[in-house]
Amino acid sequence: DDVKGETIYKFPKGTYRFYASEGTKEKYKVSNAEAFPSRTLAFIAKDKKDVIIDGDGSKFIFYGYCQPFTFEDCENVTLKNLSIDWEKPLSAEATVVGRSNDYIDIKVDTNLFPCYVRDFCLYFEIGDGEETNLTYGKHTVYDASTMTVAPGFADNIMISSAEALGNDTFRLYLACVVRENDPPRIGDVIVLRHGGRMHSGIF
Repeated sequence: DDVKGETIYKFPKGTYRFYASEGTKEKYKVSNAEAFPSRTLAFIAKDKKDVIIDGDGSKFIFYGYCQPFTFEDCENVTLKNLSIDWEKPLSAEATVVGRSNDYIDIKVDTNLFPCYVRDFCLYFEIGDGEETNLTYGKHTVYDASTMTVAPGFADNIMISSAEALGNDTFRLYLACVVRENDPPRIGDVIVLRHGGRMHSGIF
């Protein structure tokens, strides 16, 4: 806040870790996102002009739900030489290992996507003590042979409940009937959206 004029903020090359619990809470309306009382911000700049943030090739790793960069009423801001990622992904991938008209059996790499069933719902850990609920939204099927979205199955699989079958395998009961010849098929990959649309990467 003390710096008013043209400024370069340089991070020595390294890996920097940011936790949602240490972020700033502020109210913002974000397009294509749900309404929330506040959003968690890691970096925030207001009324700045001619600013360069140079990561020098650094990795910025985030934990939990937060908005990495927020610029309000700023002009001529440059972000360069850094990458943004999460230690625990905010969506998950699963391989279809069985199915019927009203459920899908999936296998999840629980080392990469830590998850567990509680009260008939599949929960995912996203870091910093936060977890999200699989039944929140709709999920997308990718054809195993092409790894492209299966026609007609982008963001439309809905889950009503879940059951743990063991060995990182889960049964997801469908909120809608899937016809016998429709995806998902054995071997297909499902991208599981287990959280709300809360934050932008850069706002």
